[in-house]
Order: sequence, then structure tokens, then C-alpha cells
Amino acid sequence: MNNENTSLGTQRGANNDAYLTPLMVIALSFGYVVGWGAFVMPGTKFLPSAGPVGTGLGLLLGAFVISILAYNYHRLTVCFPGPRGTYGFVTNMFGYDHGFVVAWFLLLTYVAILWANAGSIVLLTMRLFGDVFKVGFHYTIAGLDVYLSDVLTGIVVVASCGGLCLCSKRLAVWFHVLLSVVLVGGVVICFAAALCKHEGGLASMAPAFAVDENINPPLQVLRILAMIPWAFVGFEAVVHSSGEFRFPVKRLFSLMVVAIGISALMYLCLALLPVLALPEGISSWASYIEELPGLEGIHGLPVFAAAQKVLGKTGLAIISVAMLAAQLTALFAGFIATSRLMSAMADDNMLPAWFGYRNKDGNSVHAILFVMCISFAVRFFGRTVIGWPVDVSNLGAVIAYGYTSAVALKYARKAQGGETFAKAAGLFGIVLSVIFGLLTLVPNYLSGISFSTEAYLLLAIWCILGFIVYRRMFLHDKQGLFGNSIVVWITVLIMIFFSSLMWFRLAVCDSAERAQNDLVGKIITEESVSGFIAGVSADMLFKSIVELCILVASLAIMLNLFSILRHREKDLIVEKLKAEESANKSKSYFFSTVSHDIRTPLNAIIGFSQMLKMGFKTEAEREQAVNMILISSKTLLCLINDLLDFSKLEDGRMEIVPGPTNCPKLLGEIVESFRIANKKPSLEFRSQADEMPTLLVDPQRLRQILFNLVGNAAKFTQEGFVEVRLSYVRDRGADTGTFRLDVEDSGCGISDEDMKRIASPYVQVRSKLARHGGTGLGLAICQQLAQAMGGELTIASTLGKGSTFTITLPGVKVSDLPPVEEHTPTMDDDVTEAKDQLGVEAAIVKQQDLPTEMPSQDAGPRRILVVDDQKMNLMVLKAMLKKLGSFEVVTALDGKEALEILQNSTAAPFERVLTDMWMPHLDGAGLVRAIRAEASLSALPVHVVTADVEMQDKYQEHGFTGLLLKPVTVKKLKEVMENPAEQ
Repeated sequence: MNNENTSLGTQRGANNDAYLTPLMVIALSFGYVVGWGAFVMPGTKFLPSAGPVGTGLGLLLGAFVISILAYNYHRLTVCFPGPRGTYGFVTNMFGYDHGFVVAWFLLLTYVAILWANAGSIVLLTMRLFGDVFKVGFHYTIAGLDVYLSDVLTGIVVVASCGGLCLCSKRLAVWFHVLLSVVLVGGVVICFAAALCKHEGGLASMAPAFAVDENINPPLQVLRILAMIPWAFVGFEAVVHSSGEFRFPVKRLFSLMVVAIGISALMYLCLALLPVLALPEGISSWASYIEELPGLEGIHGLPVFAAAQKVLGKTGLAIISVAMLAAQLTALFAGFIATSRLMSAMADDNMLPAWFGYRNKDGNSVHAILFVMCISFAVRFFGRTVIGWPVDVSNLGAVIAYGYTSAVALKYARKAQGGETFAKAAGLFGIVLSVIFGLLTLVPNYLSGISFSTEAYLLLAIWCILGFIVYRRMFLHDKQGLFGNSIVVWITVLIMIFFSSLMWFRLAVCDSAERAQNDLVGKIITEESVSGFIAGVSADMLFKSIVELCILVASLAIMLNLFSILRHREKDLIVEKLKAEESANKSKSYFFSTVSHDIRTPLNAIIGFSQMLKMGFKTEAEREQAVNMILISSKTLLCLINDLLDFSKLEDGRMEIVPGPTNCPKLLGEIVESFRIANKKPSLEFRSQADEMPTLLVDPQRLRQILFNLVGNAAKFTQEGFVEVRLSYVRDRGADTGTFRLDVEDSGCGISDEDMKRIASPYVQVRSKLARHGGTGLGLAICQQLAQAMGGELTIASTLGKGSTFTITLPGVKVSDLPPVEEHTPTMDDDVTEAKDQLGVEAAIVKQQDLPTEMPSQDAGPRRILVVDDQKMNLMVLKAMLKKLGSFEVVTALDGKEALEILQNSTAAPFERVLTDMWMPHLDGAGLVRAIRAEASLSALPVHVVTADVEMQDKYQEHGFTGLLLKPVTVKKLKEVMENPAEQ
């Protein structure tokens, strides 16, 4: 696939800047997973939902599930390496519509985790230092006071981490590794201390599961599993940096498993820490969790209270530093993953190109700056508002996991053999993602988790924003990359409807609950009840209007997209019809051209063969006829070979067979053959080749490309030079490199209009009046040969100054074997092929004209004017006429020269004119019009001799006396010459 090749090319280029070691990759994966939630969730989620045993089982089972997802990520990263990650996998396999969806939700997931960890640092400082840290102005948002100190602390933390990532990605990653070590060390020290000082054994850790009569232990484990996507989100973020690995990508799976294992261990240690070290006066962890909402300070954070109990202030300091390290690692990883994703989207025009800018260090500078600025603004909204996108981030992770598993399954099905486990892993990941998605989106008591009311509203708004961004891309899409999957649009629309309805339902319930609470403790009167109803009604009306606006906006955008798509389809149909019409015209021109070029050598072969059968007077005449037949046969063979090669390339049947090749030697031999065959005194052939090792390329196809490009340059260059250059740039630390071939000429150049169609297989640049022979397939063959060899053909040209044709082949391997010398063409063969490329005139020039004295049949010679731009045709007609009788044959190479001969002739008048149709300067039609326009020449018979079969019904319209279709035979020519010499 082309997309695969693009990714591989990105990977190859990125390897030159590889810096990530296995330790760094483990730290990046682990550091993103374990953030502030690992220190808070034991008291708020894990223990209340499933108890210590249920939490342990859920975490271990969750680590296993995530490891299977990691296998899917690993397989796809090996197949599609580069900076695009999940977004790249989906885009390559399912298209840009699906790629945008997964990228859009991943963006929210990554930045939400980043914002949450930045905000949790403020929470940590307030828990540790209390009201002392509440400094400056404050205001209330969503029931939470936001102080100036909160905002400034968050901004400083974000600016510090983002600034370090901007300055040096290597330094940022090393700092990330150091923080990861501090995190693991701090947790292990506190857990080990708690384990050593624990008294009472397992009995004191009872109950094993949460005390909930409605939820049995298996369902409690399911509650933990439902949190797994959020708890482990970010483990996959390292795939965005796969192009910077200093080790084989195949090792990624083992490194991700190590990171997942360490993450699960940290979660488990932190979850069990409060169970091992309960505060004084509390008998069990269950009673501690029950009293937790009313506790403040350190006692409100079970993990910190446990660390302080077992190690005192030292333990509190250690666990605080560990949590700070966890928050900072999540920030670093968040900046790296988000900036990589945004840059990749910008590269594909999903975001403005501004986001794709990278500095010399490879940092996505603008993307990091944008995330920093948005994060600064978010700090003013407080921790409650920041928590809303954190809820949605779980859904983003689920979408990414599901899509990745679907890509892995499809890729495994396309592979041949040995993919049973890969298919099972992909299918398993899809099923799990569907389950996780339902548990996340649909409020239920089984999982114990659900979106907050505001999170549903945020999800609907985020989907609408996605539609708006998508519409921008759709409008500017000139390549048809977007709008190919209506299912994506429908799915997003359904998600908007569902989330808005869920928000309305929960918001109305919250409104009714608040109104009911206002009535508690008050005397129930008709007036108070009426006020209650009025308040709820007003609130419902407002929320109904908001919901209606959401639905109308989403439907309007959707209908607009469909309208754009409908108009685009109409435009595509019109363009397709125009393209088909143009293609039909091009093919008609092509086949008439091929017919003409095949009939020209056939004309000589048949004509001279007939004369051989009739017999020649001298041996010299016979030898000349044989030579002409051989030259024409060789020309015809070249034409047929071009047609066959192009057919094979179009059908994908052209086999590329790389072999050890001495490229500079091959170039020298070919250029020298053109020098020998060249008949233009003012044209110089030059070659230049860098020193290079023996390369693994297909010598036959490279020779074919060289002959086509050099021959093409020589045909269109009358004076000056044709220069061929070879170079090879080796990849750093690899046995591969980029091979480059340049063919530059000082010829006529190519106009901008012709440049757009020059590589078309059915088009020859310039008209029939200025034909240079051949099928016009040369450039198309070179282009497709380059693509078949993994490269490309590019053209740079200035009209009137010349052109440069460049073949670039990346990934060409160096051969340890000596170059193959056997079965290579000889210099004589190369000279012959060079003559064919330059035109048969180069060979014809050496041939002597046939003797003018032939057996006479009439009393006096009859003057005939023969006009053709092909010398071969002139020789054939001249020889035939000499055979038929006593003719004085005068020749001209184009209509202009023929007209001058007719106008200036002082000898006996010409009996008739035999003229070709396609000629430079003045074609056959122009010549006959000029003849008919002069009174002294108007009655002169003019016969068109052409290979254009379409002229059979048109020659009289142009004013011709008759038509002689190539290939010309002696019999046909005799019939024409025996007709009365009058119009």
C-alpha cells in the first residue's frame, strides 16, 4: 500500500535522529499511566468498589487485558512505524474519516490527563499546607473556590514542563526517566515499610471485598475492570515516537508489557497501602472509607495518611515526592504524545499546517506552545471543570483501543498463514472495547462509574466541534481523502444525540433534587409547591433550549456535509466524464500514432522485400535493401517492446530482479554509445558518477530507464548538452541508501501546460506536426519502472532552457557480491539501441541512395515530387518508383520545402506529388491548400501517402487527388502511377 510506503519512509528518515533507549520507552509508557489518580483512587474508587482482594484481582486481570491490546499496538507499529501512532494505523487501514475520529478523541484524552495532573499538584499542596496556600483573589466555579495561587501554581508547572520539552526533547525524556525511578522508589519504600510494620495478618485486612449487599464479588471485580481503560490510558503513547527508537521496533511489545506490569504493581501497592496502615482509632479499612468524606487534611488522603503512619513525616515527604514525580511524568508524556499527534494531523491537513512545524531538534514547537496556552487558560476554570474532560477521556481511550484492535484484526486477515493468535488478539480487543464503551457511556450500577452530568454535555460539544473541524478539512480536501465513510458521520451524530439526551435527563434530575432540598425543613404550602414547580419548569425550559440548539447545530452541520458531498459527487461525475472524453481522445491519438509509427517501418520492410523478390540489378542494391529491412525491423521491434513493457507495468506483471550492479560502469557504457551514434555536431553527451559501492538494482531495468531518458533528451536537444549524473547517499548506520539518477539537457524545455500531461501514457508533447517518432510511452515506462523499484520520477523544466529528469530510489542495498558481468549487452548492441533512441535517421544517413538509372519503360523521365519527413519513407518510395519506370524523383522533407521546389522549378513540370500527412513546418493538408491556391499549380495531382487510416474518408475534403495508405506496396504504387495525371 502507498500509505505503508509513506510510513516506512518516515521511519527511515527518523532513524537518523533516533535517541530513545529501551529504558526511556518503558519510562514514557509507565510515566503516563501512573499519575495523580494512582494516589487518589484507592480511597475514592478502588477500595469502595471492590475491596483489597477485588481490587487486586481486577488490576491483575486488567493488566492482562491491556497486554493483549499492547500486542495489537506492537504488531501495527512494526508494520506502520513512524510518528502517527493509533491515528496512523487507522488512517492507513480504514481511511481519513475514521482516522480523524480516533485522533479527535485521543486529543481530548491526552490533554485531559495533562490538565488533571497539573491541577492535582494544586490539590496536593492544599492538602499538605491547608489554608496557608489559599492566596490572592478567588471566585467560585461549579461550587469550587478558585484562588489566584491555584491558577499561578498550575501555570508555573505547565510552563516548566512544556518549556523543558521545547528546549530539548532528550533532556525532557531523561528527566522523565529520573522522575519515574523516583516514583517507583518512593512507592516501594512506603509499601515495604507498611508491610513490615503491619500487625494482625490477613485477618486485620478484612473484609476482602467491598461491603455491598447488591454487588457480589465477581461484579466488584468487573467494576475495577471498567476503570482499566482510564487507569492505563497512555501506555500506548510511545508508539507516536517509534520513529525515534534506537532499537528494533520488534522489541516494543516486551517493553510495553514491562511498563504495564510496573504500572499494575504501583496501583496495587498504593491500593493496599491504606489497608496495611490504618489511622489510629479505626478498626478496618471499610469503616475508614465510610468516614472518609468527612475527613480533612492528610487523613482525607488514605495513601498519604498510611505513609505518614509507618514512616512519620519522612514517609509523608517520600509519598509526596513520589506523587509529584507521577504528576510530572504524566505532564511530560502528555506534552510529547499530544504534540506528536497534532503534528501528524497537521501533516495530513487535518489541522492547520502551523501545528506541524518542527525545529532542528525535531520538537513540534507550535503544537507544544498551543497546548501550553490552552492549559494556561484552563487553569482559570478550577479543578471541578477540569474533571469533566477527564471523565470523557475514558471514552477516548476506549475508542482508540477499539480502532487499533480492528486494524490489527483486518491486517492479520490480510496476512498469509501463522496469524491465528493475531486474529484472536484483534477480535478480543474489539469485544473488550465495546464492553468498556458501554460501561462508560451507559450509567449503570454494575460498573460503579458513570459520566457526570456536565461530562455528557462536554461530549456533545466536543463532537460538534469535531464536526466543525471536519467540515473545514472537507471543504479544502482536493484529493478526495475525506467523505468516504458516511458511517462515521452517522455514528458521531448518534453520539451527540445520546450524550445530549443523557445530559438533559441527568440535569433535570439534578434540578429537581436541588429544588427538593430547598424544601427540606420548610413548611409545605401551596405557594412553596408552586415555586418548586415553577423553578423546575424554568430550568427544564432552559435546558430544553440548550439541547435543541445542540441537536439543531449537529443536524445543520450534518446536512451541510451531505450537501457538500452531493455537489462534490456531481463535480466528480462531470470531471470523470471530461476525463473519460479526454482519455478517449488521447487514446485515439495514441493508437493513430502507434499505427503511424508501426506502418512506417512496415512500409520499408514490405517495399524492399517486394523489390528483393523482383530482383536487383547489382549486389550493392540488394545489400542496401537488406540493410533497410534490418533497420526497419529493429525499429519495429523497439516499438513493440515498449508496448509490451507498458502493458506489463500497468498489469503489475513486470518482474524486478535486483542484482549486483556496477552503476557508474553501466552509465559510462550507455553514454559512450550515444556519443558514437550521435549525428548532431553541436550536441555533447556528458556523464558524471560519484564513487559508490556495488548496488543491488535491476541492471536491465536501469539500462532501460537510462536509454529512454537519454534518448528522449537527445531528441529534443538540437545543440548544447545532455548530461547524466549518478549519486548514492548511504543511510547512517545501515547497508542501504538513496540512489539518484539525473538526466539534464539544454533542449527546448517543457511548458507548464505540457508538464501536467507529459507523463501520461497516451500523450506525446507537441502536436503531430512536430513528432519525433516512437510511441510516446518512454516517460510513462520510466515512471512506472521507478515506482516498481520503490522510487519515483520527478521532472523540472524551464521552457526554452532545458529539462532535468530525476529518478530517486530509496532503500537501495549495498551488495557484498561482485557485479554480474555475464549476459550484458555488448557495445555494438548499445550503439544500435542508441541509434534507435535517436531515430532511424542516424542509421539511414550511412546508406547510399539507390542508383538513379533503372530500367526505362518510357521514352522520357517523368518528374515526381515525394514529400516526407521520414528519410526511410523517401528511400522506399524512390526505390519503388525507379523500379516501376523512368522517373525523375525529387524529394523534400516537409511541405514548406516542397512548396518552394514547386514554385522555383525551372525544369520540366512535375507529373504529380506524393506527400505525407504529418510533417513539421507545413503538413500535407497545408501543402495541398497552398498548391490549389496557385493558378499555375492548382491542377497538379497530389496524392496523400499516410499511415493514418482515418484519412480514407477525408482525403478529398482536404483537396487531395487520391490516397495511398502505408505500408505502400509496389502494386498499389503502380496503380496510382498508371492513373491519368490529372485531378
